[in-house]
Amino acid sequence: RVLNRAGMSREIVVQVCNVPVSESAMDPLVLQRIRDRLNPTDANVLITDLLTHMILDLETLDLVGFRDFIGPEVNLSLYEWLLLSLDDAAWDAYLATGDPRGGGGAAAS
Repeated sequence: RVLNRAGMSREIVVQVCNVPVSESAMDPLVLQRIRDRLNPTDANVLITDLLTHMILDLETLDLVGFRDFIGPEVNLSLYEWLLLSLDDAAWDAYLATGDPRGGGGAAAS
């Protein structure tokens, strides 16, 4: 959500082919992962990018696939892919070790 001048939050809305698409169209799990795992400014940027590319849920993320997500089609990062695609346990392991499978990552040594 973006704050307006009065300090009230407002929903993020983008235009896709002249049709407004808002964050309320996104899967609540996707929004929760973004808001829990990013600071508010970065969360708003990622939500806007996902809305622009019509990635509204995890099923669409799977359809887009990793290569198109980090490639020129969507142009987002590996970190953002992991942020969206990992469940809480795998995300915690990634943060602790640098490896979403746990153990053995650069941070573990």
